[in-house]
Amino acid sequence: MKKRTIILAMVLFVAVISTKAQQSIFVEDVGGSITETPLLSVRKITFSGTDMLLLKTDGSVLTWTTSNIQKFYYALTTNINEAENNDISCLIYPNPSKGSFKIDYQTESKNPVSFSIFTLEGQELEKRIINNSSFGKQTINFNNNLPNGTYIVKIQDGKNLITKKVIILK
Repeated sequence: MKKRTIILAMVLFVAVISTKAQQSIFVEDVGGSITETPLLSVRKITFSGTDMLLLKTDGSVLTWTTSNIQKFYYALTTNINEAENNDISCLIYPNPSKGSFKIDYQTESKNPVSFSIFTLEGQELEKRIINNSSFGKQTINFNNNLPNGTYIVKIQDGKNLITKKVIILK
């Protein structure tokens, strides 16, 4: 009976994730600026001479000079337990990761922001607290030796809480 309960809980967890997940293409330029394009709005990506062109389903085209691209990648982002009117937002990338990943976050609060990484069983593996003294987009790097698996990242700025999923595949 316990095994069935665990399997049912995992199925419900995956169902919640899949309803809140968005697949996107990310392009990061050498200046660190990231452009996210939802995969559903991408028709195709082509290369022409020294340019990368992302053709969208609405007919528009995003263009980058390849020498100005630091990296581009595909990622699945989730918003598990994220409230509609939350004053904190974040993006974890690349996701899946080979062990190192970044979290871009933005909050309307000047409260310290805490980042915790949990196993699916609820064991906290790492916690960092960043004293947030300014508004705007911030980035935090995680370079850890987590084994392959799925982890939950909890981001909290005092009154607001977001939980996100990160997958490690080495």
